[in-house]
Amino acid sequence: MDSKTVSVIEFNKAFNIIRNKKPSLISKQEYNLRVKLMSEELTEYQEACDNDDLTEVCDAIVDLLYVLNGIIVAHGIQDIVEDMYDEVHRSNMSKLENGKPLYRSDGKVMKGSEYFRPNLIKYINE
Repeated sequence: MDSKTVSVIEFNKAFNIIRNKKPSLISKQEYNLRVKLMSEELTEYQEACDNDDLTEVCDAIVDLLYVLNGIIVAHGIQDIVEDMYDEVHRSNMSKLENGKPLYRSDGKVMKGSEYFRPNLIKYINE
């Protein structure tokens, strides 16, 4: 478990905020709060970018990471998130078509014929 996740666990414990030790779903109230927090931080990121304010951009990015780590801890996937990340990375790299990327008109990377879905259930069920 990385140090960022450990610090969020410390925060959640100190403030009596949900933390699960195994993969879990959380209540509607809990996930709605996390969606709201992420949305607020994402708005702050956009505003900082619009204002060309690098300090506030950095603040928003770190806050997004902090909230995301809180979501990871709330769902109890802190011990498997790195393995799942690696699985998603392998899947993302399979989007190449004959070694070349495919892009949508807005720049989003598209799935090529060699794409495979990440198998995350194997980590959840371990």
